[in-house]
Amino acid sequence: MPNQTSVYEFEVKLCGLEEKFWRKIELTSISTLAKLAYAIMASFELSGSHLFCIMYNELRFEFSNGEYDDIYEPCNSKLNTLDLKVGDKLKLIYDFGAEMTFDITLTEIKEFKKGTGTHYPYVLSGAGESIPENYFIDDLIEKINHNDIDYKEYNSKIDNALLKGKMLILKNIYEDDGESNIILN
Repeated sequence: MPNQTSVYEFEVKLCGLEEKFWRKIELTSISTLAKLAYAIMASFELSGSHLFCIMYNELRFEFSNGEYDDIYEPCNSKLNTLDLKVGDKLKLIYDFGAEMTFDITLTEIKEFKKGTGTHYPYVLSGAGESIPENYFIDDLIEKINHNDIDYKEYNSKIDNALLKGKMLILKNIYEDDGESNIILN
């Protein structure tokens, strides 16, 4: 399936809290790495108030304004150019201060069915509704263990109903070129 559009199914887990916060997300193989990051951040209700990068093997994808030759723009890099195979792993690091790290594993490559393009990205399942931001992972673990944070079960129907809108907000935050599509009152 390398020369045609496929559907990639990824399992995404928050490192340190793998059983509490995870998702299974489907995207098309022609999606960008930025779109993968936005789908993950939107599904976990992260605000987009921190920088992020995606790493795969020795490659690093982040917004750097072309300052570095060895860093690639995630909005210009498509998943299918990585030649991913089932079992391959990527990492998303969100918030370089607290370093919230997500392990991303490609679990399945499926046939793309004609006429289903607007269905993706789509979250199949998960655990943990939203991740509180601005905590180091050890502090977050402690707060969850002591019930200091309201941990809610995940609802994929609600998440999928809101996912694309939340992704558009994140896209506008990270890729804003001065012509924002969002109108704020």
